[in-house]
Amino acid sequence: MIAKKAKQVYAFDYSKSMIDFAKDKAEKLNINNIEFVQADAITLKFDRQYDNFMMLGLLTCINNEEEAEHIIRNVYEVLKPGARLIVRDSLTKTEYREIFLYNFISGYQAVYRNVECYRELFVRCGFEIESEIALKEEVTDGIEYVNYGAILKKV
Repeated sequence: MIAKKAKQVYAFDYSKSMIDFAKDKAEKLNINNIEFVQADAITLKFDRQYDNFMMLGLLTCINNEEEAEHIIRNVYEVLKPGARLIVRDSLTKTEYREIFLYNFISGYQAVYRNVECYRELFVRCGFEIESEIALKEEVTDGIEYVNYGAILKKV
């Protein structure tokens, strides 16, 4: 959807299979203004400045708060002044700052930060919160979760 409205899109993902899937989909839709990059968000080095940036579901996969902050600061540095960062992640609505989940069968792991912890990460890295939205709320095994979205501005 974004590629249809933007001059150029850069898409980053850790998973080669996700990059391959996205490339195939773009090709089928005849979209050719996307540069796909397989990369680890923690070690990724950018070589340009960006008008805007999106991080969708990324921080749920980053268990270490220092690494999460490193990623956010890295993005902050490559955004042009006044640029927006759009984020979406699954968060918890509990008093606990973080809830860690690990599935021993599949190997899936995630961290669900509470909304305040999540906000603090971005503000500490220099962003101003412009708007927030709870996209979906649910209760699983007695724990409340929210699919949270926000628009942040580089200040």
